[in-house]
Amino acid sequence: MLTHGITDRQARGLFGLFLAVHLVMWTLLPGLTRHELDSDSMMHFAWGQEWMGSYNLHPPLLPWIVAGFLQTFGVNNWNYVLLSQINICVAFTAIWILALQFFRPAQALAAVCLLEFVPYYSFLGIRLNHTSLLISLWSVGTLFAYLAVQRRRLIYWVLLGLFMALAMLTKYYAVTLVGAIGAWILFTPRGRGSFRSPGPYVAVVVFLAVLYPHVDYVLSQNVATIRHAGDYFFPAS
Repeated sequence: MLTHGITDRQARGLFGLFLAVHLVMWTLLPGLTRHELDSDSMMHFAWGQEWMGSYNLHPPLLPWIVAGFLQTFGVNNWNYVLLSQINICVAFTAIWILALQFFRPAQALAAVCLLEFVPYYSFLGIRLNHTSLLISLWSVGTLFAYLAVQRRRLIYWVLLGLFMALAMLTKYYAVTLVGAIGAWILFTPRGRGSFRSPGPYVAVVVFLAVLYPHVDYVLSQNVATIRHAGDYFFPAS
């Protein structure tokens, strides 16, 4: 029994209830009050139907997900908003699992529930765009980075490489997370110790293998994705 008066089992049950309430509430509220999708949402669906290796403004993962989900379950506002909340719930789940590595379930539950007061996890989360998709991918990627270093299992390194590549296929800004995780591994004793195993090298191979077709497509087709990203760092005078 915890001092909070919540057992570990109750905390796990409450986390499941929290996910369900969040998913239903933040699907119903915008679904009942918004009668049309915003321009970004319609753009992603239109792009995704082409199933291209990249697009002029951004990499392809989000348009693929949006088009695939809506073509499977129906093209309407409800399904788009539902998809946006599935994205947030994936982030909540990854954060919950990561928090359990440090805290008791009741404390991990409190950590996740407090995120409901962060706009990106609540009312701003109803708009699914490249930045908001990174919320789930960064959360999952960070979780696998921690598990890879702490547990030294090859599967976690494979998943780390995969999700870092998926983050890059969402928005090139994800390179900041790739760099941060790389620095954490390099500059911590346990992280450096992992280089005595094949894990980090496998992660790099998976990362490059998943990312290579996109980079090859951008360069061979002269798509403006990389130039568009560069405009943020080197704006034209």
